[in-house]
Amino acid sequence: MAAGRRGLTMSSLSESWDVTWLSPSHVELPKKRPPKSSGPKWRPTRAMGRALTVIALSLGAAIALGRPDFVIIAVPFVLATVWSLASRPRQVPTATFELDLDRVSEGDRFSARVEVHNSDPAPIVSIVAAQTGRLLRLEHGAGIYVDRVGHAETATIVLAGTVQRWGRRSIGPVRVQPMACDGLLRAEPLLLPARYVKVVPSAGLFKSDRDLPRAAGMAGIHRSQRLGDSGELAEVRQYHPGDRLRRIDWRVSARQQSLYVNATLSERDADVAIMLDVLHDTDPGPSGNSVMDTTVRAAAAIAQHYAHQGDRVSTIEFGPRMRRLRAGTGGRHVERALEWLLEVRVVPGATISVARLVSGRALPSAAVTFMLTPLLDDRSTEALVTLAQSGRRLIAVDTLPPDVLPPDRDEWSNLSKRLWQVQRANTIDRLRSHGVPVEQWHGAGSIDLALAEVSRMTHAPRVRR
Repeated sequence: MAAGRRGLTMSSLSESWDVTWLSPSHVELPKKRPPKSSGPKWRPTRAMGRALTVIALSLGAAIALGRPDFVIIAVPFVLATVWSLASRPRQVPTATFELDLDRVSEGDRFSARVEVHNSDPAPIVSIVAAQTGRLLRLEHGAGIYVDRVGHAETATIVLAGTVQRWGRRSIGPVRVQPMACDGLLRAEPLLLPARYVKVVPSAGLFKSDRDLPRAAGMAGIHRSQRLGDSGELAEVRQYHPGDRLRRIDWRVSARQQSLYVNATLSERDADVAIMLDVLHDTDPGPSGNSVMDTTVRAAAAIAQHYAHQGDRVSTIEFGPRMRRLRAGTGGRHVERALEWLLEVRVVPGATISVARLVSGRALPSAAVTFMLTPLLDDRSTEALVTLAQSGRRLIAVDTLPPDVLPPDRDEWSNLSKRLWQVQRANTIDRLRSHGVPVEQWHGAGSIDLALAEVSRMTHAPRVRR
């Protein structure tokens, strides 16, 4: 009976109200309302507060003192405030910050752009403030710029200047402050993150006319001591079976009445290892160069010179990190070497394994090693002597600027400077006595004499005892 009543009830409901059973996919859920804004986008400034204060005080004094002439003082402020607020914006502008070039050289010009777009019908004023380091010099002002942005307009503010030193330099962060209604309203400032520009070291002009010893590659520009195909004449000898006919010297053959051929020396490339001493740095001298500046720029010049002429160039840090760049050649490797030099920094007060340098993994045994060092640490001297005793072809390049001297502290400073200079000269003489040529870095041709000495030591005949 109950079942029959339930069936009659369900049938009656379906007939009277035409109930349609829907699947969950056909059910339309109510849409969520957008969240209300937390607060106004444009807020009054102190200028608006001062204007309202003057109006309130003038009207209050006129009512309290019965002086209607005080109303005349409030009229200009009322009219100016109403006129300015009549063009009140509703939307906040947007801003972007981008670099024109993310990689420049020392002394070159960098450029960045801040674009402020206003989509509101009311005009606004944007105040752009950019932070830059002391090594980035802006062309105009101190990094604060003001520009007016009209309806559907985009104001472009250019931050341009010159870079003073190699490394990764930050431009920014940039703070954009929108203002409207003649300075009566302001929006929340737009904070744009900083952008980083890579400032590669200036390689400068470096050229060496000396051949590198131990040219062990398959092809290159350096003259080898082995016979091979090239244009460098080694000797004129008699013809042997297997010599090429194009090597026959017909003039000598005609005079000697027998066949003579020209023997030439092969041309090969060489391995070049550049080791940077990163144990110490000094303050810039009167010339503006510190030890690390001279070291990094000298490494860039040497790497660029030998990599462009086809030699295999590798770089390594003499320091706790022992950071190393694998050997390579060509223009692409020069770009990689310059990028690698950007991460060079001083890491003092740590233990260094000199035995790791002697191993073939760090420095190839057949490579010509240029150690760029200011000779300010006994560990650097020990490493030079150890490498020379292991049979490496080594050249010590002195990167201490001539105008960098110990600071004056008391009346004994001059005497201490003289003692320090004598001790440093003795250190250089001891290195030369161990077979390590030491040359001061001063640009093009500064290490030609050292290369000539290394070549002479390499090709000199050994005397058996």
